[in-house]
Amino acid sequence: MARRQDGLDWLRALNPVDESEVEGPDSARAQNLLADIISRPREASAEGRVGWKPLRLALALMAGLLITTAAAWLWTAVIDKPNAVSCYQAPSVDADIAAAPAAGEASADACAVVWQDGILENSDIAPTGSVPPLTACIAEGGGLAVFPTDDTTICGKLGLAQPDPAGQDQADTLRGVEETLISYFQSEPCIPMAEAEVQVRRILDGAGLTDWRVQSQPEHPDRPCASHSFDPESQTVHLIPIPDN
Repeated sequence: MARRQDGLDWLRALNPVDESEVEGPDSARAQNLLADIISRPREASAEGRVGWKPLRLALALMAGLLITTAAAWLWTAVIDKPNAVSCYQAPSVDADIAAAPAAGEASADACAVVWQDGILENSDIAPTGSVPPLTACIAEGGGLAVFPTDDTTICGKLGLAQPDPAGQDQADTLRGVEETLISYFQSEPCIPMAEAEVQVRRILDGAGLTDWRVQSQPEHPDRPCASHSFDPESQTVHLIPIPDN
């Protein structure tokens, strides 16, 4: 097997002169020749090694593809908690926040009523009572963070993900179920725990959420009425006994 060439072998192969004609390694002529040799580009060998330029180009293309794929994964996320929509007063994570009502789609439009009702105001962005452009991002907890801006790059600037359109239908379904549950528990002053458990199960199944659980806390004589907590993360509706007011 032929010995693999090292760096000195490359220099010897590229040397254009007869070594017997060189005065010595420290002579001016020898130094000039060495400089000339070092400055020459490295070529592919007879063994078929690829030169540096094609290799660098291939690596750059691969790196660009990986970066693009990673960016797409990092900056798009599913809405894990569609019932948690936070409306921000300014395009900043440090701005004041108001919660959006449960009604409506899991989108930036959920915050429109908050601006219309004057719950949020920012005269630098829009007159009081009017709705500014709204852009939704995914908050760290999995809910929606809605900012008053039409800047489509705001999520990346704030270090947040953009909502994944693939999960929009499911998110809207969950918000619809939450709205239905709120209306149900507000329909009567006191709904018994056992009755609530049956009805909540019926609502979940009717929306196709057959894998969700209804978990009831123990009943208590002083708290005969049912309230609820909606938890998309654990896919559970918790029934909580409360006093009869």
